Amino acid sequence: MLVDQPWVVCLSRELSQQLSNPSSSAEDKNFLYQALGTVLASCRQLTHVQGQLLKYLKETDATSPCDRQGIASVVSYAAERHFYLALDAMRKFTQWLIAFDRRRKAQKGHQRAQAAWAAAMLTYGKVALHAPKSELLACVEEDILANILELFHACRKELQHKLALLNGIKEVTCAIQAADTKHSFRLCKKPEVLEILLDLMEEDACDTPVSQVHLKMLQLLEQLSTLKPCMDWENRCSQVAVCCWRVLSCPPEETELQSLQASCEEALGQLVSALLKAEGTSSAFADVVSILLRHLTSTKAWERERALQVCAQLLGTYEELFKCSRERTCSQFGSLVGVLGPLLSDSQATSRQRAGACLSCLLRIQASQETLSRRMRGVDGALCGPAQSPFPLRNRLEASSCPLLTCGMTKTRRAVLQVPDCKELCERLKSTEDGSLCEDPAKIAKGVCQYFPQGQARSFMDAIMKTFECANEERAQAAGDWMIVFLEACGKEIRPEVPEVVNILWKAMYTMQQGTLRDLLFQAARLLAGFHLQPVVDSLLQTELPSERYVRSPLAPLWPNSNPRLACGRQIQGSSRSHSSPRSLGSARSCARASGEAGIVCPLLARRAFGLWGGHQGCQRTGLTGERLVACRDMVQLWRSLGSSDLGPQVLRHLAERLDKAPKSRPLCNDADQELHRLKLLCAISEVVSALLTAEAVRDLLPHLLPVLLQWVSNELGVELLFPPLSPPRGLLLFKDTGQEELLCGLYCDALEQVLRRCLDERWQQVLCRHGVWPSLDLPQWHCNSVQLLTSVLLRARLVSRALIQTFLPWLHSPLPNLQVTALAFFAELMKDPPAEGKDLLKPLVRLFLEKLQHPSCAVQHMAARGLGSAVSGLPKKVQKHKRSIVAALEREMRNVDHPEVAAESMLALAEILAKQTAKGLGGAFRRIARSTRKFLDAEQEDLRFAAFSLYTALAAGAKDNLTTFFSGEVEQILGSLFLHLQDPSCAVSSVCRTALYVCAPFVEPKGLQVVVKNAIGRSGAQLQSEVCSYLVSEPCPGATLGPRGPAPSGEHGVTRPSVPPHAPRESEGSAARPLRPKQNSHLPALPQETHAPELLKTLKRQQKPPLE
Repeated sequence: MLVDQPWVVCLSRELSQQLSNPSSSAEDKNFLYQALGTVLASCRQLTHVQGQLLKYLKETDATSPCDRQGIASVVSYAAERHFYLALDAMRKFTQWLIAFDRRRKAQKGHQRAQAAWAAAMLTYGKVALHAPKSELLACVEEDILANILELFHACRKELQHKLALLNGIKEVTCAIQAADTKHSFRLCKKPEVLEILLDLMEEDACDTPVSQVHLKMLQLLEQLSTLKPCMDWENRCSQVAVCCWRVLSCPPEETELQSLQASCEEALGQLVSALLKAEGTSSAFADVVSILLRHLTSTKAWERERALQVCAQLLGTYEELFKCSRERTCSQFGSLVGVLGPLLSDSQATSRQRAGACLSCLLRIQASQETLSRRMRGVDGALCGPAQSPFPLRNRLEASSCPLLTCGMTKTRRAVLQVPDCKELCERLKSTEDGSLCEDPAKIAKGVCQYFPQGQARSFMDAIMKTFECANEERAQAAGDWMIVFLEACGKEIRPEVPEVVNILWKAMYTMQQGTLRDLLFQAARLLAGFHLQPVVDSLLQTELPSERYVRSPLAPLWPNSNPRLACGRQIQGSSRSHSSPRSLGSARSCARASGEAGIVCPLLARRAFGLWGGHQGCQRTGLTGERLVACRDMVQLWRSLGSSDLGPQVLRHLAERLDKAPKSRPLCNDADQELHRLKLLCAISEVVSALLTAEAVRDLLPHLLPVLLQWVSNELGVELLFPPLSPPRGLLLFKDTGQEELLCGLYCDALEQVLRRCLDERWQQVLCRHGVWPSLDLPQWHCNSVQLLTSVLLRARLVSRALIQTFLPWLHSPLPNLQVTALAFFAELMKDPPAEGKDLLKPLVRLFLEKLQHPSCAVQHMAARGLGSAVSGLPKKVQKHKRSIVAALEREMRNVDHPEVAAESMLALAEILAKQTAKGLGGAFRRIARSTRKFLDAEQEDLRFAAFSLYTALAAGAKDNLTTFFSGEVEQILGSLFLHLQDPSCAVSSVCRTALYVCAPFVEPKGLQVVVKNAIGRSGAQLQSEVCSYLVSEPCPGATLGPRGPAPSGEHGVTRPSVPPHAPRESEGSAARPLRPKQNSHLPALPQETHAPELLKTLKRQQKPPLE
């Protein structure tokens, strides 16, 4: 072509005139614009070229698409030979546009003016495409891309501006890719461009349909992903999340926009695949899958369909990358199966087919690893040893000789099926026939689960739970069926992930409301416990309850001027013992436990979350600080579900072992967590016991449960046990219910009561409740008596086995005095009527009881003396063998004035021995015992008086042969005391005194008085005393001495004992119940002086010197 000819300039002017002709068609204009640009590129008159470019840029009406495209064509074609001249013209035009906009704000909204902005951005892109490749990279960023961004920031950002921006940047990107043959160019403004694109993507709400802007934006993002610098993966993930949100979440499109929506979905899949190829790691694949999972579990059908389409493209790309890598497993296999599996039962046929295609691709990825694993074992086996297969279930199935497997979607529906091969299963999943996916979902689930890799159980369960939350009932049921099949097939191989799986199930139970789905969760927990019982139970005990929170407990006591520890029965050095009521003691104990030693921070504990114990439906409980407690229904139902299954006995045994191994110490600063753990154990034991199918299972585990719970009851009692005023009668009754408000029981007593409810018949349960065993068992004052009554009931119900006896035997050697006392109380009652299967175990205990009499603890001595007294009934031969040693030891203890309760119990034990065995062979011990007993007849403590009269009754019955004369003299010394205590303030002492007087009647002188006493048998103490006085008035005996020769040594044993609980009734005159505390401290009631002989009145006054209390 000839250049620098005048006709070139004339040609350009002629073309300009033709363009100004309004009758020209669009095709003619396009040709003329391109021709004009070519002519200008050939022109060497630069001023003419620049003038023509600026003329067309400023004067052409860009509202017409043809003219807008023509402007770009003229400038871009001219830039092929006049690149910098074209850039200079565009730069001047850009500055003119911005300045013009600033001068005339009112015209900014004019259509022609706005079209000029869009035309300028399009022209920059065309210039970059036609620019010389050798010169483009040097100025593309500062002179082209920067001006495009500047124009976009200054314009109104209408639709035409957005499209112009995207087209301009796209053409610039294409030009860079074509010019950068070495792939070394770095686009510094790439982050700014990406930020603008994401802002545009987020600009519209997700409830509006997609447009051409979104399609071009997705395509542009894919192109930009190939340019340097590479953005960090976090920013890329944010791009994917924004694009998925905009494209997948929009509502169903209209008919004319369906193709646009499909194009956007395809572009999104290509973008995701491009980003995955650029990163090329499994972690990148996992991040993208986690983004898609939100849309795959959506409640909107169209959103799931679109997400499945993108997921299929993603899996296809990952399959190619996976073949080239040496990864053992697909990192998101569990999550994808947990979401895609239930989608095979989706209501939309398209979703079912796409889900099947995704599962097929996923299985091919996993199956390819089996071949890779075998190659690794073949090639590297000599160096690395055998490689562990990523598919333990499939290996187990292949090793099995039986080709058939039992699989079931639920317990009530099971089918025998053959596990399909991977190729066959993939073809079936990819099939376009929808019926093949709906025939038998159990078979498909079983086939997929055989390729499940290790370490994917948690991700699978997480995906299933998300489906539960977001899906409808039908798809949620399908998710539950997949979960059950997975646990049945792979439950044995997921041992390391059991705690995490249990935590997932627990959280789902807490949020799930549908009853059917909750049943599936309970069934899943049972299936998992069937494979891994101990890890499941331990994980449930470690789960955080919804109401566990910490508060500072009040340090103030529940009543003024009282010490909570003292009121709770815990002895403090230098303090006297408590006489508070059981209710006060229970309340004080709660206060003391809540506040601790120094006001440490304690939780409201598990009682706030448990609230309802098994067997106590509808009961309201009270927390340690008096707050009302609310039941954690989910945890209660979960434990009951485990208890009602075949695993119930095993669960209960493990819980008992855990409670037995729990720390017994109570540190000052770290007690809250330990107590919370124990309370969870108690709740679990109570609920499992209440849900067991048969009571026989509880009876079989009683040797494990009873000692553990009783051990904790004993441990919670305090530093040192206290005892009631009197030993209980040698019968069954402890005390009767007086109709008062029910006492608060401790948590361990509650659990123990629940256990025995399942073991005992109704009549024995009524006996324990009527006599208040459960509240008394938790109180230090009545613990031992309650243990004895409980043991008596167990004996009568035939629940004391040899194993139970062997469990309690080590307690006798425990370093904790409380455990020794509890065990001694148990064996003391057992000695009365030992069971045949364990009688040989009890024989060595007689010698042990003798050793315990020298124990430094007063409580241990007390129960050891009681055990020796009980052994007379159950082991008479053993007692007879060691009779002298036993009597000598008890005689020594009855003189122990520092511990009146031990002295009283020793006298009662001697009374048992003398009543069941003769006094023959005792020698001087009989006389020493009689003289020592006489000192306690007028003691201040009623338990000492009761024991002394009881022992004197046995002495009188055993005084025969050569002891008759001695005992007659002793009776003469105590006759005044016998008459005096016929109206003792204590009913029990009065009753036993009357009995002693009847037994001592043969030794009374004169004979007439002896006859009066014998004839008054069956009458009250007042009547007997009145008749004796009448006889003395009618038959005076001045020479008779009716009192002791000297003042009674009263007051030397004056240690006040704890009183009887207020709920214990006062017995009638003729009963032999435990004596009660007197109403007031006063002298014995004086007899009318006109009915007494002077000698008797003088004797009575002499014996009343210290008043009895």
